[in-house]
Amino acid sequence: MRSVWYVSLSLGIWPCGRFEMAIDDGMFFFPSGKATCTKSFYNFLEDYDGIVSSVLFIAMMATSADEKRVRAHEFLLKYRKAMGEEGSEEEIDPSYYVKEFVKHDFAVCRSIICGFADVFLWYLVAIIQDCGRRRPEILNTNEKISIEDILVRGSKSEIIEFLLDRKINSLSYGGLKGIEAFANETLGISIFQDQESRDAARLLIECRNVYAHNRGFVNEIFIRRLEGSGLELPEIGSRLNFKIHKIIGLINLCVPALVQYDHSLAKKFKIQKKKINTWGSAFPRLSPV
Repeated sequence: MRSVWYVSLSLGIWPCGRFEMAIDDGMFFFPSGKATCTKSFYNFLEDYDGIVSSVLFIAMMATSADEKRVRAHEFLLKYRKAMGEEGSEEEIDPSYYVKEFVKHDFAVCRSIICGFADVFLWYLVAIIQDCGRRRPEILNTNEKISIEDILVRGSKSEIIEFLLDRKINSLSYGGLKGIEAFANETLGISIFQDQESRDAARLLIECRNVYAHNRGFVNEIFIRRLEGSGLELPEIGSRLNFKIHKIIGLINLCVPALVQYDHSLAKKFKIQKKKINTWGSAFPRLSPV
């Protein structure tokens, strides 16, 4: 946990027109490539990296376009002066494309939050599948299974996969609350180590639901589901549009919680772990241009 990578979008919240990647505060958290994790967590990191990198790539291109535009303008001014052409020196906005990018901040905010919430929930159910394959007894349930469902499956492993799929579908529709209850009661390990990370995850997931079902406009359901969280909630009727550093702060509470959760489950259920850069590439993959 001490050795970590971060990615930063330094647009001065936003419009200053500078992009950089560094190891510092206020940046997206990624575990070190030397850290170990399960295959499911690596898949989570891969998708998370894709979400972040897609946005940062556009920011990089906007910044690069502005820099090239300024250099081209300066060259043309020198050329005209050398050729003896008279006329006033027109000025250009050195951050034109970055400012155009910032105009789409709502779409960027929605893209990051919805994408992250989706892969966050995906990981939580995927690791339960991994645990179930190692210890099928966690699937003990009072639910009824038809004889037909058993007979059409030719082996014990196929029956286990069927039960896992059914459990996963049930948990997926139950949302974070149902998954968290299953983790605590059946797996015996809490997803979150503190209330702050739990509240951050709840907020991101409820934001995703509002984006999906109400175009991002806060409603009573959103407020009711987050009551008692200790979070500063937006007003009903307002549209969710967080500054990038707010989003980074929320995500940076969630990812370390998953790192610890993945480690604890892998140890308890003897799930295979490898170094991140052994499963595949280390993250983040995006590099400045």
